[in-house]
Amino acid sequence: MTNARVFIKDLLETLGVTVRQTKPEGKVELPLITYAEITNINIELWHDRFSYQFDVYANTFEEVVDLIHKVDDAVTALGFNRDYVSPDTQARVDTDLYHKAASYTADINTLTGNIYQNHTTINNQEEEENG
Repeated sequence: MTNARVFIKDLLETLGVTVRQTKPEGKVELPLITYAEITNINIELWHDRFSYQFDVYANTFEEVVDLIHKVDDAVTALGFNRDYVSPDTQARVDTDLYHKAASYTADINTLTGNIYQNHTTINNQEEEENG
């Protein structure tokens, strides 16, 4: 079973906002990104598929949209495929609280640790491009 939680947290912390592994409770500092593993299944002996949900909370609509785009850029650059993003019409939660959610899936070779996208390893693609 692949454990990507630490890797995901380190990636999200590069965005410069508070990151938590679970849904926020009580008083929180905004902006905030939370993440949770949705699935982690073994497809074959050497192949795991896992999915993560990311929730972004902010004080303004513009801020929450900007932050969800930053999450998307970072996560898709790793080779994750976006499965879902919540609609803008549901972003306003309260007077000064906005929320957007997105989920992503990735396949990983458990022997090498490489993430696969369209049956090509991301690491091998970079090596070929850099020659």
